[in-house]
Amino acid sequence: MVDKRKIPKHWPKGFSYAKESTIHQLHPSLRPIYLFSENPDDAHRISHVVENKCVHPDIEILPITKDLKYLGPNPHPLVDCKTKRDHIQRGVFATKKIPSGTELGEYVGEMYFHSSKKSLEEAILKQFPSEYSWIAKKRDFFVLIDSKNIANELAFINDFRGLKPSSNVKAEWIVHRGSFYYGYITTCDTEPGEELLTDYGEEYWLAFNKAR
Repeated sequence: MVDKRKIPKHWPKGFSYAKESTIHQLHPSLRPIYLFSENPDDAHRISHVVENKCVHPDIEILPITKDLKYLGPNPHPLVDCKTKRDHIQRGVFATKKIPSGTELGEYVGEMYFHSSKKSLEEAILKQFPSEYSWIAKKRDFFVLIDSKNIANELAFINDFRGLKPSSNVKAEWIVHRGSFYYGYITTCDTEPGEELLTDYGEEYWLAFNKAR
């Protein structure tokens, strides 16, 4: 679902802003079947951000420039750096204090389901995922979520390496009305102005550097 009326400030060109993921190979109505929770109690669990197809109201996307008021001991290492798409790097920052364990929203992108690791690897060889992607396992299949075309603010959460000793956000499955949605959750209290950072993982950087 693309909503041009509510595109966030500082949104980069080349990305369509969306409130929910697009599922390839499956009709959207089948998503609850493939990503259902076997715990009956989860049928009654509601995620506010997933229910309202939004991100947490106390976060914002900002371009990383020399004018950025960055809460760190040194200047932000990505200042004025450009991405492969030739736009200034972005980051996601807290506008108010956010408690640990807060769900920030669904990681929006194009979703591809693969029944085996071999199927996933073959697909990657044909078309290498962008740097804005996650690969997550759920039960007996793999889910690739790529935000190179459609995305929300969470696509611009940076890796913690070079910025902080550890991340303050983790990517994991969020349960909503008995189904799983891949998203971000804070792992510690986050102060106003603090950047939200996750752990992309060593495999991400190995693949990224290999593709350069």
